[in-house]
Amino acid sequence: MRSLICLLLALCCTAAQAESPLRHGENVLFLGDDLTQQMFFSQAAATCLMSLDPTGDQRFFNGGKDGAMAGDAVEWCRPLMQRTQPSVVVICFGLNDAQLHEAEQYELDLSNLIAAVRQYPSVQASSIPGGVIVMSPPALPKAEVGPKLRQFTDVAQRVAQTERALFVDIQRPMRQVYDQADKELLKQLTLGDRLPGELMHMVIASHVLQAMGVSTEQVQRVGWSPLAPGRMGLIRPHLAWADTAAADPELAGSSRRLYLSLARCDELFFRIWRLPAPEGGKVPESDPLALEKALKQAWASAIQQATVFAGLQEQ
Repeated sequence: MRSLICLLLALCCTAAQAESPLRHGENVLFLGDDLTQQMFFSQAAATCLMSLDPTGDQRFFNGGKDGAMAGDAVEWCRPLMQRTQPSVVVICFGLNDAQLHEAEQYELDLSNLIAAVRQYPSVQASSIPGGVIVMSPPALPKAEVGPKLRQFTDVAQRVAQTERALFVDIQRPMRQVYDQADKELLKQLTLGDRLPGELMHMVIASHVLQAMGVSTEQVQRVGWSPLAPGRMGLIRPHLAWADTAAADPELAGSSRRLYLSLARCDELFFRIWRLPAPEGGKVPESDPLALEKALKQAWASAIQQATVFAGLQEQ
């Protein structure tokens, strides 16, 4: 009986791997500014991708940095690239660039950043054409830089086309959701007037996944639901796949648990690469070796959750 269960699970995982846009062992680095540092859309996208290929031995890393701009990232991304060895780099800048630079500078900086990450062999061997996904800057509910961000979206698209990278326009669908939302929903979509809330990040993640080739059928099969059913229902009509139905409750619960497991991975990775240990600090939370060990354990837990998820999909 046990061997039969293992065989069924293996067959399920093999089928999932065949449908995943990523190859076995590929890592994904989300490189960006304040929006990426919020971690929500990267965790939501990773939840779907891990569900499609639970045994894919893939890792997802959040390289978001508040206040960052595309030009600055050319330098500070190097240690991240070396550490994470990504095959796919998802780039999202412009939120801060639009406040300090003109479109010409943003175009040059974005082009230079793409060239910098493509120097790494892991990116050159990517299953994603060109190894780079360029996201537009986000839409903001209320901001003086709104028109400039729209201009920067056109620049990002032009750079992506020139550099033969995948392009994801998140600004226009976000703008549509903001414009259509009533006052109550709008409160849940934003954090103040600058950054989107967790709910809006599901819209962002859906467009990134769609650009990578994830279909409506795949989303339905894995029951992609990073948020609790009630909250997911609020945003589901606005996802990139407009015809998705509510997920099976058991699958939705497992998807939510995987999302939370990945949040723990991101939290620990953030502390490793962004928060240096204080001098003389001996508490476990600031000890580099302890953090590395905790990160390995967190990934093991996430992988275990994804494997359980695969068994649910087969039922």
